[in-house]
Amino acid sequence: VVKPAFIHIFPYSKREGTKAYSMEGHISERIKQQRVKKFEMLSDKLHSEYVARFKGKSANVLFESTVKSAGSQMLMEGYTENYIRIVAPYNEELIGKIVEVTI
Repeated sequence: VVKPAFIHIFPYSKREGTKAYSMEGHISERIKQQRVKKFEMLSDKLHSEYVARFKGKSANVLFESTVKSAGSQMLMEGYTENYIRIVAPYNEELIGKIVEVTI
């Protein structure tokens, strides 16, 4: 079974000048948003399962210079080669470097 790590979700929106614009049976905005919410929940579940498969394993992370605060702690983030986001205490020396971490 192949499972995606995450899903890009966007609702259909009518575009003037397209064949679909004048077609009947368009879905209401309320139903579109309900469907988007369901897919977002599925995407979150799939991504959590994907990340859990790598927990405790080593991975290379490219850290970015983005600084975020969590209360009084400054944080930075980076991504593994398989696009798992890693959050770590901010360390200017890690910016732009690839560092091995345990997920």
